[in-house]
Amino acid sequence: MSNYGSAEAIWVGDLDGYISVNAIDHCNRLEEEKEWRAREFDSIGDISLLSGKSIRLHSMLSKKLEPSEWRWAVHQAEISLSVHASGKVLEKELIRALIDLGRAYAVARYARWEKIPHPSALTASLPLGFRALLSQYLSGEGLLAALGSRERIWITLKAASKAESKVAYQRVGQVQALIHGLAYDALGQHGPVSLRRNSTRTILSLARLHYSVEELRLDDFTDVARLFTMYALAREADEEGSHIGRYISNWRLRHLRPLTDLFPYSIRDALDRGVCHVASGVEIQREIAVNELALAHSGILLMRKRS
Repeated sequence: MSNYGSAEAIWVGDLDGYISVNAIDHCNRLEEEKEWRAREFDSIGDISLLSGKSIRLHSMLSKKLEPSEWRWAVHQAEISLSVHASGKVLEKELIRALIDLGRAYAVARYARWEKIPHPSALTASLPLGFRALLSQYLSGEGLLAALGSRERIWITLKAASKAESKVAYQRVGQVQALIHGLAYDALGQHGPVSLRRNSTRTILSLARLHYSVEELRLDDFTDVARLFTMYALAREADEEGSHIGRYISNWRLRHLRPLTDLFPYSIRDALDRGVCHVASGVEIQREIAVNELALAHSGILLMRKRS
Protein backbone atom coordinates (compact mmCIF):
# COMPACT_ATOMS: atom_id res chain seq x y z
CA MET A 1 0.00 0.00 0.00
CA SER A 2 1.27 3.47 -0.78
CA ASN A 3 0.08 7.06 -0.83
CA TYR A 4 -1.08 8.32 -4.21
CA GLY A 5 -1.95 12.00 -4.27
CA SER A 6 -4.01 13.01 -1.23
CA ALA A 7 -5.95 9.74 -0.89
CA GLU A 8 -4.76 6.34 0.37
CA ALA A 9 -4.34 4.02 -2.61
CA ILE A 10 -3.13 0.57 -3.58
CA TRP A 11 -1.38 -0.56 -6.71
CA VAL A 12 -3.31 -3.07 -8.86
CA GLY A 13 -1.04 -4.76 -11.32
CA ASP A 14 -3.82 -6.05 -13.60
CA LEU A 15 -5.04 -2.48 -14.04
CA ASP A 16 -1.53 -1.06 -14.17
CA GLY A 17 -2.57 1.76 -11.85
CA TYR A 18 -3.59 2.86 -8.37
CA ILE A 19 -7.04 2.34 -6.86
CA SER A 20 -8.28 4.59 -4.07
CA VAL A 21 -9.16 2.67 -0.92
CA ASN A 22 -11.65 5.39 0.01
CA ALA A 23 -13.39 4.98 -3.35
CA ILE A 24 -13.62 1.21 -2.81
CA ASP A 25 -15.11 1.76 0.66
CA HIS A 26 -17.57 4.29 -0.75
CA CYS A 27 -18.73 1.88 -3.46
CA ASN A 28 -19.13 -0.88 -0.90
CA ARG A 29 -21.24 1.38 1.32
CA LEU A 30 -23.47 2.33 -1.61
CA GLU A 31 -23.95 -1.33 -2.49
CA GLU A 32 -24.80 -2.19 1.11
CA GLU A 33 -27.29 0.66 1.29
CA LYS A 34 -28.92 -0.49 -1.94
CA GLU A 35 -29.23 -4.05 -0.66
CA TRP A 36 -30.63 -2.80 2.65
CA ARG A 37 -33.28 -0.68 0.89
CA ALA A 38 -34.23 -3.65 -1.28
CA ARG A 39 -34.66 -5.86 1.81
CA GLU A 40 -36.71 -3.17 3.55
CA PHE A 41 -39.08 -2.79 0.62
CA ASP A 42 -39.28 -6.57 0.15
CA SER A 43 -40.34 -6.91 3.78
CA ILE A 44 -43.23 -4.49 3.12
CA GLY A 45 -44.32 -6.48 0.07
CA ASP A 46 -47.20 -5.67 -2.23
CA ILE A 47 -49.44 -2.67 -1.53
CA SER A 48 -53.14 -3.28 -2.19
CA LEU A 49 -54.98 -0.42 -3.87
CA LEU A 50 -58.50 0.43 -5.01
CA SER A 51 -60.24 -1.40 -7.84
CA GLY A 52 -58.29 -4.59 -7.11
CA LYS A 53 -55.00 -3.03 -8.15
CA SER A 54 -51.71 -3.39 -6.32
CA ILE A 55 -48.15 -2.12 -6.52
CA ARG A 56 -44.93 -3.77 -5.47
CA LEU A 57 -43.15 -1.23 -3.31
CA HIS A 58 -39.82 -2.67 -4.50
CA SER A 59 -40.49 -0.74 -7.73
CA MET A 60 -39.95 2.47 -5.75
CA LEU A 61 -36.23 1.65 -5.56
CA SER A 62 -35.59 3.17 -8.97
CA LYS A 63 -37.57 6.28 -7.97
CA LYS A 64 -35.28 6.98 -4.99
CA LEU A 65 -37.99 6.62 -2.34
CA GLU A 66 -36.52 5.67 1.03
CA PRO A 67 -38.21 3.10 3.32
CA SER A 68 -38.38 5.74 6.06
CA GLU A 69 -40.16 8.09 3.64
CA TRP A 70 -42.76 5.44 2.84
CA ARG A 71 -43.38 4.90 6.55
CA TRP A 72 -43.74 8.66 6.99
CA ALA A 73 -46.29 8.70 4.14
CA VAL A 74 -48.23 5.88 5.80
CA HIS A 75 -48.20 7.81 9.08
CA GLN A 76 -49.55 10.92 7.32
CA ALA A 77 -52.29 8.83 5.76
CA GLU A 78 -53.17 7.17 9.07
CA ILE A 79 -53.68 10.46 10.89
CA SER A 80 -55.81 11.82 8.02
CA LEU A 81 -58.36 9.00 8.28
CA SER A 82 -60.44 8.28 11.37
CA VAL A 83 -59.45 5.07 13.12
CA HIS A 84 -62.92 3.55 13.08
CA ALA A 85 -64.20 5.09 9.85
CA SER A 86 -65.76 2.72 7.33
CA GLY A 87 -68.17 2.70 4.41
CA LYS A 88 -69.31 6.10 3.13
CA VAL A 89 -67.63 7.94 6.01
CA LEU A 90 -64.24 6.47 5.10
CA GLU A 91 -64.84 7.15 1.41
CA LYS A 92 -65.64 10.79 2.13
CA GLU A 93 -62.53 11.20 4.30
CA LEU A 94 -60.35 9.64 1.60
CA ILE A 95 -61.79 11.88 -1.12
CA ARG A 96 -61.35 15.00 0.99
CA ALA A 97 -57.78 14.05 1.92
CA LEU A 98 -56.79 13.38 -1.72
CA ILE A 99 -58.31 16.66 -2.89
CA ASP A 100 -56.76 18.66 -0.04
CA LEU A 101 -53.41 17.12 -0.94
CA GLY A 102 -53.63 18.03 -4.62
CA ARG A 103 -55.49 21.35 -4.57
CA ALA A 104 -52.60 23.66 -3.64
CA TYR A 105 -50.39 22.08 -6.32
CA ALA A 106 -53.16 22.43 -8.91
CA VAL A 107 -53.82 26.08 -8.02
CA ALA A 108 -50.11 26.91 -8.38
CA ARG A 109 -49.94 25.05 -11.69
CA TYR A 110 -53.09 26.82 -12.91
CA ALA A 111 -51.55 30.20 -12.04
CA ARG A 112 -48.43 29.42 -14.12
CA TRP A 113 -50.53 28.00 -16.96
CA GLU A 114 -52.82 31.06 -17.09
CA LYS A 115 -50.02 33.55 -16.34
CA ILE A 116 -51.81 35.09 -13.37
CA PRO A 117 -50.26 36.11 -10.01
CA HIS A 118 -50.06 33.21 -7.58
CA PRO A 119 -51.35 35.31 -4.59
CA SER A 120 -54.43 36.24 -6.63
CA ALA A 121 -54.97 32.58 -7.55
CA LEU A 122 -54.80 31.60 -3.87
CA THR A 123 -57.29 34.34 -3.01
CA ALA A 124 -59.68 33.20 -5.75
CA SER A 125 -59.61 29.67 -4.35
CA LEU A 126 -61.04 30.90 -1.02
CA PRO A 127 -64.84 30.95 -0.53
CA LEU A 128 -65.13 34.77 -0.38
CA GLY A 129 -61.84 35.57 -2.08
CA PHE A 130 -63.12 35.82 -5.62
CA ARG A 131 -65.88 38.25 -4.66
CA ALA A 132 -63.24 40.59 -3.21
CA LEU A 133 -61.13 40.29 -6.37
CA LEU A 134 -64.14 40.94 -8.59
CA SER A 135 -65.15 44.02 -6.61
CA GLN A 136 -61.59 45.33 -6.89
CA TYR A 137 -61.60 44.79 -10.65
CA LEU A 138 -65.03 46.39 -11.16
CA SER A 139 -64.02 49.38 -9.06
CA GLY A 140 -60.82 49.83 -11.07
CA GLU A 141 -62.82 49.78 -14.32
CA GLY A 142 -65.39 52.24 -13.00
CA LEU A 143 -68.22 49.72 -13.27
CA LEU A 144 -69.55 50.02 -9.72
CA ALA A 145 -71.18 53.28 -10.81
CA ALA A 146 -73.80 51.28 -12.71
CA LEU A 147 -77.29 51.32 -11.19
CA GLY A 148 -77.75 48.53 -8.61
CA SER A 149 -74.29 47.15 -9.33
CA ARG A 150 -73.69 45.56 -5.94
CA GLU A 151 -77.04 43.78 -5.91
CA ARG A 152 -76.45 42.53 -9.46
CA ILE A 153 -73.04 41.20 -8.42
CA TRP A 154 -74.53 39.34 -5.47
CA ILE A 155 -77.34 37.83 -7.57
CA THR A 156 -74.94 36.73 -10.33
CA LEU A 157 -72.41 35.12 -7.98
CA LYS A 158 -75.17 33.36 -6.07
CA ALA A 159 -76.70 32.01 -9.28
CA ALA A 160 -73.30 30.88 -10.61
CA SER A 161 -72.51 29.05 -7.37
CA LYS A 162 -75.83 27.21 -7.51
CA ALA A 163 -75.46 26.23 -11.17
CA GLU A 164 -74.18 22.77 -10.26
CA SER A 165 -75.25 21.32 -13.61
CA LYS A 166 -72.74 23.59 -15.37
CA VAL A 167 -68.97 23.23 -15.42
CA ALA A 168 -66.74 26.07 -14.24
CA TYR A 169 -66.10 27.39 -17.75
CA GLN A 170 -69.85 27.76 -18.32
CA ARG A 171 -70.36 29.53 -14.99
CA VAL A 172 -67.72 32.06 -15.97
CA GLY A 173 -70.03 33.04 -18.82
CA GLN A 174 -72.44 34.41 -16.22
CA VAL A 175 -69.68 36.55 -14.69
CA GLN A 176 -68.63 37.77 -18.14
CA ALA A 177 -72.25 38.73 -18.94
CA LEU A 178 -72.39 40.66 -15.66
CA ILE A 179 -69.21 42.58 -16.50
CA HIS A 180 -70.47 43.46 -19.98
CA GLY A 181 -73.87 44.52 -18.61
CA LEU A 182 -72.29 46.78 -16.01
CA ALA A 183 -69.95 48.20 -18.65
CA TYR A 184 -72.88 49.13 -20.90
CA ASP A 185 -74.73 50.81 -18.04
CA ALA A 186 -71.74 52.64 -16.56
CA LEU A 187 -69.74 53.52 -19.69
CA GLY A 188 -72.24 53.50 -22.51
CA GLN A 189 -72.55 51.64 -25.82
CA HIS A 190 -68.82 51.02 -26.20
CA GLY A 191 -68.32 50.12 -22.53
CA PRO A 192 -67.30 46.45 -22.99
CA VAL A 193 -64.64 47.19 -25.63
CA SER A 194 -63.18 49.98 -23.51
CA LEU A 195 -62.30 47.56 -20.66
CA ARG A 196 -58.64 46.76 -20.15
CA ARG A 197 -58.11 43.45 -21.92
CA ASN A 198 -55.44 42.00 -19.66
CA SER A 199 -57.30 42.88 -16.46
CA THR A 200 -60.52 41.43 -17.85
CA ARG A 201 -58.77 38.26 -19.00
CA THR A 202 -57.22 37.88 -15.55
CA ILE A 203 -60.49 38.29 -13.64
CA LEU A 204 -62.26 35.79 -15.89
CA SER A 205 -59.40 33.34 -15.45
CA LEU A 206 -59.64 33.80 -11.68
CA ALA A 207 -63.40 33.24 -11.93
CA ARG A 208 -62.83 29.91 -13.66
CA LEU A 209 -60.34 28.90 -10.99
CA HIS A 210 -62.82 29.88 -8.27
CA TYR A 211 -65.60 27.73 -9.71
CA SER A 212 -63.16 24.91 -10.49
CA VAL A 213 -62.25 24.81 -6.80
CA GLU A 214 -65.93 24.92 -5.85
CA GLU A 215 -66.48 21.85 -8.03
CA LEU A 216 -64.13 19.89 -5.79
CA ARG A 217 -66.59 19.81 -2.90
CA LEU A 218 -67.03 16.09 -3.45
CA ASP A 219 -68.30 13.55 -0.93
CA ASP A 220 -67.61 10.26 -2.68
CA PHE A 221 -66.19 8.71 -5.83
CA THR A 222 -69.64 8.81 -7.41
CA ASP A 223 -69.37 12.60 -7.24
CA VAL A 224 -65.95 12.35 -8.90
CA ALA A 225 -67.41 10.23 -11.70
CA ARG A 226 -70.25 12.73 -12.12
CA LEU A 227 -67.77 15.61 -12.42
CA PHE A 228 -65.74 13.74 -15.05
CA THR A 229 -68.93 12.94 -16.98
CA MET A 230 -70.06 16.58 -16.91
CA TYR A 231 -66.79 17.68 -18.48
CA ALA A 232 -66.85 14.87 -21.04
CA LEU A 233 -70.36 15.92 -22.11
CA ALA A 234 -69.38 19.61 -22.17
CA ARG A 235 -66.40 18.87 -24.39
CA GLU A 236 -68.50 16.67 -26.65
CA ALA A 237 -71.18 19.37 -27.01
CA ASP A 238 -68.55 22.01 -27.73
CA GLU A 239 -66.90 19.87 -30.41
CA GLU A 240 -70.24 19.18 -32.09
CA GLY A 241 -71.69 22.69 -31.82
CA SER A 242 -68.72 24.94 -32.48
CA HIS A 243 -68.83 26.78 -35.82
CA ILE A 244 -66.43 29.61 -34.97
CA GLY A 245 -63.19 28.20 -36.27
CA ARG A 246 -60.68 25.61 -35.17
CA TYR A 247 -58.47 28.00 -33.19
CA ILE A 248 -61.30 29.33 -31.01
CA SER A 249 -62.75 25.84 -30.58
CA ASN A 250 -59.41 24.41 -29.46
CA TRP A 251 -58.95 27.33 -27.06
CA ARG A 252 -62.31 26.57 -25.45
CA LEU A 253 -61.61 22.84 -25.27
CA ARG A 254 -58.33 23.61 -23.53
CA HIS A 255 -60.34 25.28 -20.78
CA LEU A 256 -63.04 22.60 -20.56
CA ARG A 257 -61.24 20.46 -18.03
CA PRO A 258 -61.66 19.96 -14.27
CA LEU A 259 -59.01 21.18 -11.86
CA THR A 260 -58.20 17.54 -11.07
CA ASP A 261 -56.44 17.41 -14.45
CA LEU A 262 -53.75 19.60 -12.88
CA PHE A 263 -53.33 17.37 -9.81
CA PRO A 264 -50.17 15.27 -9.43
CA TYR A 265 -50.41 11.96 -11.30
CA SER A 266 -50.34 9.98 -8.06
CA ILE A 267 -53.61 11.62 -6.96
CA ARG A 268 -55.23 11.49 -10.39
CA ASP A 269 -54.52 7.76 -10.57
CA ALA A 270 -56.05 7.27 -7.10
CA LEU A 271 -59.21 9.11 -8.18
CA ASP A 272 -59.50 6.99 -11.32
CA ARG A 273 -59.09 3.77 -9.33
CA GLY A 274 -61.67 4.99 -6.82
CA VAL A 275 -64.24 5.66 -9.53
CA CYS A 276 -63.77 2.12 -10.88
CA HIS A 277 -63.84 0.67 -7.37
CA VAL A 278 -67.21 2.11 -6.30
CA ALA A 279 -68.70 1.24 -9.70
CA SER A 280 -68.10 -2.40 -8.83
CA GLY A 281 -70.12 -2.02 -5.61
CA VAL A 282 -67.25 -3.11 -3.34
CA GLU A 283 -66.87 -1.25 -0.05
CA ILE A 284 -63.53 0.48 0.54
CA GLN A 285 -61.39 -1.08 3.27
CA ARG A 286 -59.41 1.19 5.58
CA GLU A 287 -56.07 -0.50 4.83
CA ILE A 288 -56.55 0.17 1.12
CA ALA A 289 -57.60 3.78 1.79
CA VAL A 290 -54.42 4.29 3.83
CA ASN A 291 -52.31 2.75 1.04
CA GLU A 292 -53.87 5.03 -1.59
CA LEU A 293 -53.32 8.15 0.49
CA ALA A 294 -49.77 7.09 1.41
CA LEU A 295 -48.97 6.49 -2.26
CA ALA A 296 -50.26 9.99 -3.06
CA HIS A 297 -48.04 11.48 -0.34
CA SER A 298 -45.08 9.51 -1.71
CA GLY A 299 -45.75 10.74 -5.23
CA ILE A 300 -45.66 14.36 -4.11
CA LEU A 301 -42.50 13.74 -2.10
CA LEU A 302 -40.79 12.28 -5.19
CA MET A 303 -41.91 15.27 -7.26
CA ARG A 304 -40.29 17.61 -4.74
CA LYS A 305 -37.09 15.56 -4.85
CA ARG A 306 -36.93 15.79 -8.64
CA SER A 307 -37.53 19.52 -8.60
